[in-house]
Amino acid sequence: MTHPAAAQGDEALGLHDRGTVLFVDDQSTQLQIIGRTLETAGYTVHTAQQAETSLQTAATHSIEVAICDLHMPIVDGISLMRRLQAHDPNLPVIILSADADVSGILDAVGAGAFDYVLKTPEGLRLLPVALDRAVNHSRAAHRAQLLTKELERANAELEARVSRRTAALEATVDQLRRRRQELQTALDELEAAKQHIIMQERLASMGTLSAGIAHEINNPAAVVMANLELARADLETLDEAASEVRRWVAAHPELEELQAVFQQSELSPRLSRLRDVVADGLEGIRRIATLSADLRVFSRHQNDEQEPVDINATVATACRMAGNEIRHRATLHADYQPLPQILGNRLKLSQVVLNLLINAAHAIPEGNTQQHRVSVRTSIAGELLCIEVADTGRGIPPEIAQRIFEPFFTTKPVGEGTGLGLALCAKIVRDHGGELTFTSTPGEGSRFLVEIPIGTSAVAPASRTPISTLPPPPLVGLRILLVDDEELLLKALRRTLAGNEVVLAQGGTVAQRTLAADSRFDLVLCDLRMADVDGSCLYESVAATDADLASRFIFLTGGAFAEHATEFLDRVGVCVLKKPTSRTELVEACQTTLMRVGRRPVGSNHNEVHS
Repeated sequence: MTHPAAAQGDEALGLHDRGTVLFVDDQSTQLQIIGRTLETAGYTVHTAQQAETSLQTAATHSIEVAICDLHMPIVDGISLMRRLQAHDPNLPVIILSADADVSGILDAVGAGAFDYVLKTPEGLRLLPVALDRAVNHSRAAHRAQLLTKELERANAELEARVSRRTAALEATVDQLRRRRQELQTALDELEAAKQHIIMQERLASMGTLSAGIAHEINNPAAVVMANLELARADLETLDEAASEVRRWVAAHPELEELQAVFQQSELSPRLSRLRDVVADGLEGIRRIATLSADLRVFSRHQNDEQEPVDINATVATACRMAGNEIRHRATLHADYQPLPQILGNRLKLSQVVLNLLINAAHAIPEGNTQQHRVSVRTSIAGELLCIEVADTGRGIPPEIAQRIFEPFFTTKPVGEGTGLGLALCAKIVRDHGGELTFTSTPGEGSRFLVEIPIGTSAVAPASRTPISTLPPPPLVGLRILLVDDEELLLKALRRTLAGNEVVLAQGGTVAQRTLAADSRFDLVLCDLRMADVDGSCLYESVAATDADLASRFIFLTGGAFAEHATEFLDRVGVCVLKKPTSRTELVEACQTTLMRVGRRPVGSNHNEVHS
């Protein structure tokens, strides 16, 4: 949202009226009645019955608050809110609904709604109160933007003035530098305040936010990985061709000019360098994928459900998450002994190890990395599974050693710690039937030990789907539907699946139209999370009429799992690939799915289709 003449202050922000409101409801009667009521109350009201109309209105008017009906056809209120906030992240959105279900209210607020107002006489009487709060929030956000821009402008001007000074004006330069520091400090404080406000407002939806970040990382990473793998395959082909040409030229001495041209081209070194570049790129993408997977672990819903846990993998994840905190203080050493899986809460156990690693890092001063170490070791002692985290830091003084597991006890400065970390770790370990203990020597370091009873080892879950004993069908000559709302990823996957008839559908809506016209596909590769019709809805509509085609689905996901998505995947039992996926993983998933359905391909030898 851009306010006219923003630099002119409060008057430019329209503070002479109660605010400009966008009201979206598919019921014309509601639009008229509520809209007229708001206009009478002093608001400037823009109304819309459809999502696209509301988006156009938001793009062409200075909207301070949006009111969206929750239950609307095609695009519901929460989805519309996300699209509006994609245009203006600072836009507060009030969800209006006749649904008084607490879970629906929590879902709306967790998704980013500023408020939730019921369509009851009592609720509508409170609507102006919610609107006034939202308008004040919107205007405050824009005032902060104005202040930030002003500070940035002043800082840039100051730097330009300093650059024009000469050595003869040393005193003036010093004065300007002090002013610059003051402005930078004010800017930093403003940024810190803004981040604090954002953290407080979004704390309840942190899991969803983390999962969304992972999803947004994985989609472009999948595009890059697919294209790099194709580039690697093409380089191998070019290298073989170059070798063949080189042998042929060498066998014909009479072609001296051609030999000279071939030598001057330095083709082989160039191809070798390109292979290294592609290999480095693929390794970088794999690191991004690993970090994204770690992020997904910490974005899951915090609950007490138990599952089979690979402790070594859990510890490795925590090590990667804490790596940046440790690397400036010490070297990290990990020793993983073979362990059985145990039943536990993977997220909470990850929290324990991560907290212990960060505490170990903070016990070591920065600057002497080679002189200090943080070590983590897993092992089995009798019937106990052990996780040991040790450091060579300052140790724990005897006078406070008895209090470190007390809630809210901390030795960190005010504002740098809550005192809940170790208390929470101890509780999580106790909830798993174990014990958290420590030993420490001041000046030498500390050692924390997590001991959890093994009990009955958890068995790794069986494969979702049985695998046929038939030989894998070749991944050529198939008719494949690709469904994703990322155009670049569609193009990359089409190139990866060259040799097959590939039909592209950008989004679930396009896929529905495509399948309605012709459903003869050997495989359907479908993104799980899409803006319009997501993968689960597309699958359910197909399964209702064509169970065979539904069994040929393969889902691709960037990792933004909601609880219902996880339940859906567990129920349908089809192949799932996490973005970014390699060509080998993609081919194996396709072959596995074709083997599972136990049929020959349903398509014919068509030419590749680019749609």
